[in-house]
Amino acid sequence: MVTVAAIQTAATLDVGHNIAHLAELTAVAAERGAALVCLPQLCCTPWFPAAGTPVPIDDHRSLLDPLAEVAATRSIHLIAPLPERDGDRWYNTAFLLAPDGSIAGRHRKTQLPEIDGYRERSCFTAGDGPPSVFEVAELKVGVQICWENYFPEGPRLLALAGADLIFAPTASALDSRDRWRALLASHALCNNLYLLRLNRMGDEGDLHFYGRSFVADPLGEVFAEAGEGEAILMAEIDPARVAEARERTHFLDDRRPESYGGLTVVPAADR
Repeated sequence: MVTVAAIQTAATLDVGHNIAHLAELTAVAAERGAALVCLPQLCCTPWFPAAGTPVPIDDHRSLLDPLAEVAATRSIHLIAPLPERDGDRWYNTAFLLAPDGSIAGRHRKTQLPEIDGYRERSCFTAGDGPPSVFEVAELKVGVQICWENYFPEGPRLLALAGADLIFAPTASALDSRDRWRALLASHALCNNLYLLRLNRMGDEGDLHFYGRSFVADPLGEVFAEAGEGEAILMAEIDPARVAEARERTHFLDDRRPESYGGLTVVPAADR
């Protein structure tokens, strides 16, 4: 069993205040026994993709370095979703920080929405390549950031790579609570793994980020959920339950990939 935590909180215009507050809440989660803590999507900044405005920092190290210090001080793994600068490009990235503060891995968001309130293609470059599974304590962990979760291929690839748990940091508003709950509980069931959805909270412009973070088990049952306010959502993750669920359903074993060739064919209209 591994104790994990998700920090559901709001972001202000004061980036320094946001970092300090995230550090305080992460310390509380560590004191409660969390070995792995996840922070919200673009956790240190206001939701600048609402209007597709430029990233409000010069370089991600100004955000990453103090969070790495938190991970090292508390001797925990920390998932920190931040804007990442690489040359002239910016990515919506989840960094995995090790208990010594080093970068143990990263996941760059591959699916970027371009809809009202979420003009991410105006801010970021999409990542590419399959999602990675990271070894954390006794767990194998993956990340799917917000809009990526509407594409089932990512969670399935993580399951096939052995993931026990997927973190899904989101920034959801627009009265979408029931839609997200159904979507992610289905991913948990169909892939027989734990799925922790961590949502932003608070009002930013016309968007009301409603929180309601939750954890679904390997049979798709939600067993822990936060309200709309600030919260530290704790959960016990048991890899044995993942193995038991997969033995029970055989969903992964019974796949017929020879029948799915059409999934990799690019339609003529897109060529």
